[in-house]
Amino acid sequence: MSYIWENYSGSRKFAVSEKNVNFCYETYPCDENTYSVNTDIRFSDIFGDELPSNENSSEICGLVIHYLAHTDIVCGAVSVSLCDNIYMCDIKNGKYGSEIRRRFELLDNADKNLFLRYMHKYHISCGRKDYFDRVFFEMFGKKNNTFRENVHYDPDYTENSAEIYYQPSKDIYYYYCGADGTDEYNTNRFELARMLFADCTKNIIPVWGKFCFGIIGENNHAAAPVVGRIKIISE
Repeated sequence: MSYIWENYSGSRKFAVSEKNVNFCYETYPCDENTYSVNTDIRFSDIFGDELPSNENSSEICGLVIHYLAHTDIVCGAVSVSLCDNIYMCDIKNGKYGSEIRRRFELLDNADKNLFLRYMHKYHISCGRKDYFDRVFFEMFGKKNNTFRENVHYDPDYTENSAEIYYQPSKDIYYYYCGADGTDEYNTNRFELARMLFADCTKNIIPVWGKFCFGIIGENNHAAAPVVGRIKIISE
């Protein structure tokens, strides 16, 4: 536990720690239900340098900290949310280009949040990690999207509805999307993910539809050959 709003309980007791304590956490336990709060980190303007010494001061300070905890919960923001807002504004202001802005505006809120989350991860990694595959599986992996109200594909599509295959002879990466390739929403989010996250040196080809091409030996995946229900990739 670090901040007063984390794992908050109305029955918890808060006590102001001694001034000038050398402690990096805002709160730390004193006993099972009492936490000491280092008010110098965020609330020095409220509590000041000298605390009142009357007999009710501890109770009053505890009530104030409970109020501050409630304020944090209702009105506070975490750093990730602030970063998401920054990326959102940058996209809308055209810092990533007009094409990125146009495609991003076509997404639903769930996919917008997905893209913003991975933009934050990419920023933290200083651009050293390729997140395209992870974004792809989160968008088109049917098992991972069962909670979504609108998953943008037909229920008849294969259970494992996202696969990636590499053809070394042609240096091609095939991304199978168990989704309708004529659905503009699907093609838009795939292209947007490629533009934002994919390695530009990769030759990436999406494969759309109910059934993937068969790969011998892949009996537990969408690539398992099914007579009359597979795609053929011509050389």
